[in-house]
Amino acid sequence: MKPDEELPLAGLSLHLMQARREVARLRAEVDGLRASTSWRLTSPLRFIAEKLRDRPKMDQAKRAEVGADPRIPVELLRIGTLTESSGGSFRIIDAACQLSGLVPDAVIEILSRHADFGSCEWNFSGRKERPVALISGPALATELAFDVPVLRLFPTDAVEVLRESAPEFLILDMDFHDFEPAWRQALFDPYGPIQKVLDQCALLKVPVLTWFRCDPGQYANLRHWACEADRVYAIDDAIHALLEKDVGASKVRLLEPVVQPRLHNPLVTDALAALKPHGKFLMLHDALGDVCESAGKSTHGACVMTWLIDSYWELPESCVQTSTSNAHVAMGGVSSGDKLVLSKITDAELFNAVANRPRWKVQQDMLKAAACGSLVVAEPDIAEVWPLRDSQAFATSLEECVTLAADVLGAAAWRRKVIDEVSGVRTMRNALMTMRSDIDRLHYQRSAPLISCLLITRRPERLRGALENFRRQLYPNCELIMVLHGHHVPDIDLSAKGRRVMALEAPTSVGLGDCLNLAAARASGDFWAKLDDDDYYAPEYLTRMHALIEMAPAEVVGMPLLFTHFESDDTVYCDVPKLDGAFRFEKGWRSGGICGATLAGRTEILRRIPFRSDRRRGVDSRFLDDCSSEGVRIAVGDGFGFVCHRSADISQHTWEGDEKGVRARGFLLPPSQRALAGVSP
Repeated sequence: MKPDEELPLAGLSLHLMQARREVARLRAEVDGLRASTSWRLTSPLRFIAEKLRDRPKMDQAKRAEVGADPRIPVELLRIGTLTESSGGSFRIIDAACQLSGLVPDAVIEILSRHADFGSCEWNFSGRKERPVALISGPALATELAFDVPVLRLFPTDAVEVLRESAPEFLILDMDFHDFEPAWRQALFDPYGPIQKVLDQCALLKVPVLTWFRCDPGQYANLRHWACEADRVYAIDDAIHALLEKDVGASKVRLLEPVVQPRLHNPLVTDALAALKPHGKFLMLHDALGDVCESAGKSTHGACVMTWLIDSYWELPESCVQTSTSNAHVAMGGVSSGDKLVLSKITDAELFNAVANRPRWKVQQDMLKAAACGSLVVAEPDIAEVWPLRDSQAFATSLEECVTLAADVLGAAAWRRKVIDEVSGVRTMRNALMTMRSDIDRLHYQRSAPLISCLLITRRPERLRGALENFRRQLYPNCELIMVLHGHHVPDIDLSAKGRRVMALEAPTSVGLGDCLNLAAARASGDFWAKLDDDDYYAPEYLTRMHALIEMAPAEVVGMPLLFTHFESDDTVYCDVPKLDGAFRFEKGWRSGGICGATLAGRTEILRRIPFRSDRRRGVDSRFLDDCSSEGVRIAVGDGFGFVCHRSADISQHTWEGDEKGVRARGFLLPPSQRALAGVSP
């Protein structure tokens, strides 16, 4: 950006929010220091006070200097002067605010390292239930708190808080890298604060679960905590073997790295999506220790740009340095919040052997990158660490990754399969279920919520196919409410593997919106999903829609019309440009961005915003318009698992689609690729 160019209004607003937050944080630190009588604190007190004095007043705000690399979006940088260094110009990253609207504000503060910590309950789940006590750092606490209230304990008052709160159980984490210094020291003291907490748990009959998230080299200094626990969990096979030797196989279970889909998912706002450098393949590499070697490998080809970062080691400032020797490389240390933002806008992440990082941590970072939609590049020296190697392949070189990314549909299908596995199996919720099962606390675990499928049909001949769509769903808890519009219920088998199926009748005098509202009024589920009678819904469809609702969390979700089956010549076309709007989460919707046959959401939204009864066509789009006017946030998936069926007789459809446009924009999907895309109408 040239010096005389104006910063975007959105960027200025973000920077202003960042600056105010930083000022508030520094003022709070100053107040705390001034209240102390310790002479040892006078030096940092003077330092912080000096920083506050040097800040310009609001009416003296100046545009920040901008470095030579325009590829680092200005919205990711904190306003301030550049710091010159022998290697280039450093600029402060403050990207976590870009998560606004995607995660709670409190989480942004934690991920930005701005939150103050103490013994307190964290709860981002919105549920009131017994908390789980935790001795760990903020990272694990944040991820757990989306699924269960978490009581974070600190040495100063842990025993008293534990006595008053009566938690469900206690998790003792062995990832001391993420700990505050006080707990970090206590981990190596078998008679210190941690032992006092465990003694109190024994008195209160609170089960203790120890999760050995460490590497074999650290295990010897932590092994004594295995004997104190009711159940012990190993992060990988190597730790599992050591624990079995020490405490026996009956007490140990393998519990590999997991992710929290509410944090690590591919959803972006329009503003965040706009930060991705246009026309560039952006590679992320989280290992500053390998800067020299990786910079050469990662900049192969003029179209590739690499950001070399480090989110593992705490640095005094999060900063980016533009390399003077290679214009395609930027380097710097970032917070976990910054890393999450970067993962959402990069095309791929490169992994190689990092000597100073535990193997399980690399595995977890791979899962997080894949969950955010990044392609994974694992060089040969680290390939065996890829946790999904038995089910999903990965790129072993930058060239291979760029080739995969060039195949837009192939790359999107890879992301879809990996996201399905990570968000369905490798989740914090499943880890929590495993723990509860082992200590006979499954009555605290919530079952899969009920999804009510709403089906309206004017064509009884289509009913058998519609029922098959419902029967093939793998989601474990769903019901079907169907309304026959102008027809009587036919004498056919309506059973669906023990699932509830209700058939209603409505006269032709009422509109489609009235029929949908009638079905919604009879729905019992917390969630709803609209099904059309002639389209194809893959077995994973409801599972994906529920995951999309939960990861946002959104009140309404839908899919773009990515795949269309034309009955006239029995072909399937893929409308690739629709992928540009995939995984968006915004207030409102863009016309054409959601197919009405894929609408779903939380049932309470239909109580507040029912379908319009005054329209015979365009009911779905009008519903989305009404949601937009009410400020409802709508999440959009990627379109996989749904195929719109276009009859040769266009009078059979209430929506007159643009067949010529779809055929012109998209490409014919050969039969061999239908399985790749997850469709088989």
